[in-house]
Amino acid sequence: MKRRAVFTLSAALLASCGGGGASAAQELPLVNLEGDSLTSSHIAVPPGRLAVPTVRRINELAADRFLAIDNSQPGARIVDALEGSDTMPGDPYATRVRITPARVAVLRWGGSDAILGTAPDLFGQQLREMVRLTRDAGVAPLLVEVINHDQWKVQADIFNAINHQVATDTSTPIVLIRDLPWALVDRIHPDQATADAIDGRITTKVLELLQ
Repeated sequence: MKRRAVFTLSAALLASCGGGGASAAQELPLVNLEGDSLTSSHIAVPPGRLAVPTVRRINELAADRFLAIDNSQPGARIVDALEGSDTMPGDPYATRVRITPARVAVLRWGGSDAILGTAPDLFGQQLREMVRLTRDAGVAPLLVEVINHDQWKVQADIFNAINHQVATDTSTPIVLIRDLPWALVDRIHPDQATADAIDGRITTKVLELLQ
């Protein structure tokens, strides 16, 4: 039997904000962060681990205007989320998104898929399916550009282009991050300054969607 992800506001507060009042959180719009290690706060060892992980930084920047919940997992491909494999927290995405109280889902995919050899055409189909499932559940999807890679630049460029094509074809907003000054700590993951700048862009776009 697959593990079932049960997200409570109190657990979200502990994981995302380090504490705080649950009664206040109950009134905040929820935002799901879906993706691989470029989004996840669960990277176990340096240098990829950030001192301030994405979910915490976004919640700081949100300043009590929404609450982000980290549903991402290091090394996950988009198919892992769609199928609910053991590398992801819980049921298949179609099940999770149907029951989520979130208003926005940040879909940041393409990093692991580019590195682990997912066929580009297949990735495009899977990303379109995730966008469709998200929108059908009444949740607003938000895509994010694939970060520049040093070692896997060609693959990252291809998967970034797919994100843009899906965004255009499905009228889904996409967060632009490739124009930012950037630095990687291990050829894959951004350093803290780069991650903070990306998180700022994501936060701004989420706030626009929540208006």
